[in-house]
Amino acid sequence: MKQLNCQYGWEYDQTWYTSTVVTQENWICNNKLHVTNVFVFTKIGDFLGTFIFGQIGDLVGRKPTFYITLSVLFAGRVMSVFTSKYIWVFAFAALLGNLATPSVFQSPLTIAMEISKNENRAKVQFAQALGSTTALCLMPIVYWIFKDWVPFMLLTSLPCGIYLFSCKWFVESPRWLASRQKTKKCINELEKIARVNGRELDDEVLDILEKNTHSKEATYGFMSLFSNWALAKKTVLLMIIWIIVNLLYFTLVMNVNNLGGNPFLNYFFQGLAELPAALFGKYFCDKMGRRWAHRYAFIAAAFSSVVMAVTINSKQMEMCVRNVSKL
Repeated sequence: MKQLNCQYGWEYDQTWYTSTVVTQENWICNNKLHVTNVFVFTKIGDFLGTFIFGQIGDLVGRKPTFYITLSVLFAGRVMSVFTSKYIWVFAFAALLGNLATPSVFQSPLTIAMEISKNENRAKVQFAQALGSTTALCLMPIVYWIFKDWVPFMLLTSLPCGIYLFSCKWFVESPRWLASRQKTKKCINELEKIARVNGRELDDEVLDILEKNTHSKEATYGFMSLFSNWALAKKTVLLMIIWIIVNLLYFTLVMNVNNLGGNPFLNYFFQGLAELPAALFGKYFCDKMGRRWAHRYAFIAAAFSSVVMAVTINSKQMEMCVRNVSKL
């Protein structure tokens, strides 16, 4: 059956949003699949970016990779603002922006982990989680202020542009430099770190670096994760875990519009929920180790998912919620 276009026109509810890309370009009726297509392009960008920039990080270094991802992310987001009239160009811009999204924080995080002591790495990871949670909470507030997708996109892209000028203060991973026999650059970075910490570089460190000049570390590609049965099994299990986690997470995120009340506050509180999750995660990882903390976290997630599914499909529970909301 041929789909009919909107025969009687349309009118948008502007209670919460003054303008979105959907309302601006009228991606409704016969064009409503544009929304799905753009979303698919963003997920393709996530998928490709994980492989591409992971390999680039090992080949050219963490620091250059960070600035490449910043440039790609900034270009893609800004480009999307000016190409919304051309759906496939817009979709490509969305792909370009999301191409760098999974990797833009990984390079600086990797550097921070590689220059930190073993006992401080959990703190570095927690600091990254805290920053990510803060951004998730600020994002809906920014949109709430403007209620327009164009200034929102430009303003949230601005930090990427600013960070492009931070190259002078950004260090490369000394560990990566040493593994690639770049001894002189490695020493320069270590001296820079030592100056910031108010210390001097130990002569013993210089001797170790000079001795290891001829031992170049090999670069392993993605297929090395399947080089033997034990490693392949762990790789597949981790991939399945990430698929499950993302399905659960994005189901909750995308369900925000189906909740009543202010959608910006709904998204804000949803992002805020990640703060205690990060605190509990760090605490239990320190107390019982990552393996058991991971296991109990999945059990808790499975239990809460079952409770939510039962609650949503229970007519009696639905009536109780409606009665409570009327009080």
